[in-house]
Amino acid sequence: MKSILFGILCLLLPMTGMAADGAPKFVIVSDIDDTIQKSQIHWKLNPIAFAKNLFSFHDAFVGMPALYNTLAANGIDFHYVTAAPKFLSFLPRKFLETSGFPVGPLWTRDSVRDPMADYKEMKVIELMKANPDALFILVGDNGEKDVHAYKRVQDHPEFGKRVALTFIHKLYDDKTGSPLEPGQKPYISTAEITLDLREAQLLNDRSTEAILKQVERGLQSSSAKIENLTIPEYANYDQNSIKALATRALNEPNPEIRRLIFSITTSMNERLNPTERNALPRFLEQKSLRIGHCSKALL
Repeated sequence: MKSILFGILCLLLPMTGMAADGAPKFVIVSDIDDTIQKSQIHWKLNPIAFAKNLFSFHDAFVGMPALYNTLAANGIDFHYVTAAPKFLSFLPRKFLETSGFPVGPLWTRDSVRDPMADYKEMKVIELMKANPDALFILVGDNGEKDVHAYKRVQDHPEFGKRVALTFIHKLYDDKTGSPLEPGQKPYISTAEITLDLREAQLLNDRSTEAILKQVERGLQSSSAKIENLTIPEYANYDQNSIKALATRALNEPNPEIRRLIFSITTSMNERLNPTERNALPRFLEQKSLRIGHCSKALL
C-alpha cells in the first residue's frame, strides 16, 4: 500500500520537480490556530479560554513540533498561512519561535475584512505558482474556513492535481465546525497525521515511533494541561474515530508501532462517555483480536 501511494505521488509531479534522489519535492502549507496551536477558535463556546490561549506561546499540540521538524529535516519546505490580521502577526510569529517549529514564511491577512476562505485559497494558489514543481500538503482544522478553502484548491482546474494530501484537525462537531470534504484526512491527535505521512513514505519507522511515544506520554500524563495539549478537552470525537485507530493497529506489522497505536487508542477511549467507551471491547471481540497484553489492556 505504501509503495503504491508513493508511486502515485511521484506520477503527479513532473520530472523537473524531483529531488536529486528521485523523490518528489513537497511543500507543506499549515494553518496555526487549532491546527498546531491550542486556540479554541470558536471563542463563543468559552471566551475566557480563548482569550487566555490567544497570548499563550507554549500551547503547541503535543508531537506537532517534532513532526514538522522531522519533515523539514527531510527537505520539506513550510509555509504558515493564518487568518490572523497583519497587525497581530507578532502573536503567531512568537508562538512558532517559542514552540520550536521549523522556520518558514508566515502569511497573514492584510485586513480583517478579507474573507478568510478567499484569502487562504488565493494564498495557497499563489504559493503553488511560486513553486511550480512541488506537490503540496495542506494542513488545517475544521473550526473556521480551512475545510472550504482547501476544498476549493483541491477542485481547482489547474492547481488541484498538485494537492497530494489534505489533513484537517477535526476538533469540532459538524454543527459547530465544518464537516470534512471528500479526500480530506481527519486527525484527532498528532498520531493519525503521523501514521498517514508514514504511509505516504514521508516518515520512517524510527521517526514515527518517536512521535507516537510523545503522544502516548501526553495522553498518560498526570498533568491535565499536557493531556489537553495532546487532545484538547473540547475535541469532539466518537467511537468511530477510536475504531479507525484500532483498525490501523490490527493491520500494523511493526510490533512497537502497533503497541503504541493500541496504547494511544486505549487512552483516547477512556476520554469517551461510558456508553461509547464500551463499544471498543465489542468491536475488538468482533475482530477476534488476539495479541496478548495489548488485547487484555483494551478489554
